[in-house]
Amino acid sequence: MVLTLLILVTIIFLGVSAFFSASETALFSIPKERVSFFEGNPKKSFNNVFQLLHDGQRTMLLILLGNTFVNITLTGLMYSLVNRITGVQSPLLTLIIATLIIVIFGELLPKNIALKNNELIAPLFSPYLFHLKNILSPVLAITQSTNQFFLSRFRQHLRKPSPFITLEELKTGIVESARKGAILSGEQKIILGLLNEGVMPVRKLMIHRSLLQIIPENTIVASAIEKMVKEKQTFLLIRDVRYPEQVIGTVSLSKLMKADRKISVSKVIEPPVWVPESVEIAELVRFLLNTGNDKACVLDEFGSFCGVFALSTGMNKFLEVVFPLTAQPQRNADIKTMMFSGAQDIGQIQAWLPEELKNSDIEARTLNGLLTNYIGKIPKTGDRFVIDGWDFYIILANPTKIESVLIRKRNEDEY
Repeated sequence: MVLTLLILVTIIFLGVSAFFSASETALFSIPKERVSFFEGNPKKSFNNVFQLLHDGQRTMLLILLGNTFVNITLTGLMYSLVNRITGVQSPLLTLIIATLIIVIFGELLPKNIALKNNELIAPLFSPYLFHLKNILSPVLAITQSTNQFFLSRFRQHLRKPSPFITLEELKTGIVESARKGAILSGEQKIILGLLNEGVMPVRKLMIHRSLLQIIPENTIVASAIEKMVKEKQTFLLIRDVRYPEQVIGTVSLSKLMKADRKISVSKVIEPPVWVPESVEIAELVRFLLNTGNDKACVLDEFGSFCGVFALSTGMNKFLEVVFPLTAQPQRNADIKTMMFSGAQDIGQIQAWLPEELKNSDIEARTLNGLLTNYIGKIPKTGDRFVIDGWDFYIILANPTKIESVLIRKRNEDEY
């Protein structure tokens, strides 16, 4: 009878340990931009999720204290079980058995399940955590005060948190600012576009060497100007006469126009600024502006000259990538399929949204926000769903948002 009771109590405590572990993972793996989905939700369990995350420090403290207490109790129960079953009082054997059982059934399995189903498990467990948090509020307050007391005493010895934020945190802040009306949707699009594409390597926007005009250093200024006008170029590359493959500088049309027409370009060339092809666009633009240069020669992975990035043409290409023309595909009524970025402003693609989405009460400015709120979750890469007869294919998604989606309009002939 005692053995049966011990086994039953052990199983119950193991379940409670799994509950705390799953709750922690489910709650704190919810993306920041999805937290607003739970705020003010008519379902009480969803609102409880928001309240728990809003007071995240105390919620985490509750889970840690609860899990620690339960796991210590579990170890004691398993010691009694091992003693009764084997007749041997072995702390080492108990430690091995308790560690395996708690880690597998109390930590790993619950956490993995919760991570894959966080928005399903969080509302399911939130009422119990919410009420437990209210009941243990005095204990949590005392523990938190004790923690702050020691932190204040040893603050000078502790490492200060980094003042920097990650790119994803910055993007989340921008999305939230747009949702709350602090910035306009157009401003959000511009900022997110710059952040997303600013990490693009320079090799994607440079002018390839095959498209550049390269002249020897002994060319006279008059001939260089004539060549630039003929080829419609604003700058030329200058090569060494003795080593034709070696670029020794650049020269701009504006500088040539001020120079004596009879001298060689070697007298007015500017030394090249060399950069690797992997350097990010944002970093290179900042460097060029700070150093007063308007172009850079690009080296490939083998150290060979492969192209030039010029601020004038490079920034035009960059802006074309950041802000692609979305209206043009709509000019052709025969086009039924189109791919869009998740950050696309839905106000600009109304013709590519089914009536069910356009008439919904969802307050969203981007395609990502509209779709994730409509289906109630963040889909995975490769997911497909149908809305009002229109097909939506998720081309690329990460755990926090939809990166790109392909939309296929409904074929009216089928209806």
